[in-house]
Amino acid sequence: MLLVDGIPWVYIERGGTSLATFESSSVDWAPALAAAVDAGSLGDLEIGSIDGEPIGESACSEDLIAAGFTRGYKGLVRRHRGR
Repeated sequence: MLLVDGIPWVYIERGGTSLATFESSSVDWAPALAAAVDAGSLGDLEIGSIDGEPIGESACSEDLIAAGFTRGYKGLVRRHRGR
């Protein structure tokens, strides 16, 4: 779960392959998600779907790419850079 000031923005399903956004997430949450991976707060992510839609059809995919996620075989990928 990605929280900002105690407000849920994004739920990250186990394994990091699916995300669910919340109505309260009207702000751009993609950079915060990328920063959480970079900081090691989250493991590597390979997102295949958002809100039940395949990543290629999601309006959020361009936001994630702009935040530094890259296209991978199964979806958009962000790896912890501290390794």
